[in-house]
Amino acid sequence: MKFLPLLACAAFGILATQAQAADTPPWSSQSYQPPTWQGFFFGINAGVAWGHDDITQSSTTTGAQTGFSPSMDTEGGAVGFHAGYNYLMNPVLIGADGDWDYSGSNGGYRIVANGDGQDEKFEWLSTVRARIGLPMGNLLPFVTGGVAFSDIKDSYHAGVTQEFSNTRTGWVLGGGLEYALPENITARIDYRYYDFGSYSETPSGVFPGSRYKQEPTMNEVTAGISYNFW
Repeated sequence: MKFLPLLACAAFGILATQAQAADTPPWSSQSYQPPTWQGFFFGINAGVAWGHDDITQSSTTTGAQTGFSPSMDTEGGAVGFHAGYNYLMNPVLIGADGDWDYSGSNGGYRIVANGDGQDEKFEWLSTVRARIGLPMGNLLPFVTGGVAFSDIKDSYHAGVTQEFSNTRTGWVLGGGLEYALPENITARIDYRYYDFGSYSETPSGVFPGSRYKQEPTMNEVTAGISYNFW
């Protein structure tokens, strides 16, 4: 997934070139009204997500680390919806934004010698965020941050399988660009970084005597379309 940041930069660049025409959009006419950027909105979005998890094994008897510390990467698609409200305090826009995405991001690791290991899957991602932007005609660059939620499924394998499902709360930070189109429609692209803290699991049915500390993080780039009640 190393090419994903490059794709994101390219998409940001395409939107940024529209800033030169922000006051005279290609569909401009006498009936055209520039966006107010204030009001409720809702829409759909899709993109890609990729993450990382550092794992630390310890003994359930002594609590001491064993020295076994694998890591794994996850990747996959994401699709969902978003809604919120923008309030214009010239020249700054402040708003609230919430979303829910189905995530196909998954991955794992295996021990070469015996094939034992672990798989991880982010079932869904959701956020409740504040958003601050600086409207420039039809273009809105913004930063965003808030609370993140996810259902993370971990599966341990060693001849048999044991699964854990964890609904996690963490934090999210990001930013993006939004561009106003005709008929109260806007197109957006944004990047977000998620951190879900750490938690421990004890798969005694697969690896007796072992506890595994998980530290999952996630990156997401999405593009979306919104309808605005201006």
